[in-house]
Amino acid sequence: MQVVTRYPDGVFSWVDLGITDTEGAKAFYTGLFGWSFLDIPTDSGTIYSMGQIEGKNVAGLGPMDPAMEAQGIPPFWNSYNKHDDVDVVATKAADAGGNVMFPPFDVMDSGRMTMVQDPTGAAFGVWQPKGHIGAQLVPLFPGRRC
Repeated sequence: MQVVTRYPDGVFSWVDLGITDTEGAKAFYTGLFGWSFLDIPTDSGTIYSMGQIEGKNVAGLGPMDPAMEAQGIPPFWNSYNKHDDVDVVATKAADAGGNVMFPPFDVMDSGRMTMVQDPTGAAFGVWQPKGHIGAQLVPLFPGRRC
């Protein structure tokens, strides 16, 4: 594994899980991957949990929005591309025919984000780090350095 301290623009840097049963998911990923979890209260009154290996962040999970759950949307993983300016990416995505699912917003002091759908409907996040860079521990691929 490789410790990462920053990501270049355009590289996937984070994944998180929107889930209906956070405690069940934490138990599953602890048993499957040996992750421990750091629970962080959010401004919205929910808890966002950082999955960790040896104290390094590897992924996150948090409760799904109740409106999504009411629509029957199943739990899902989000992937986030790092960029130094989420607002610029949102504008460029819209200009290129993408759908900006919601305007960029600040996530406490952790960073800034938005979600985008490409013209085929595939969704991805864009993450502008502040206090949270994304995954701090990633697989080491021969010949590739972040």
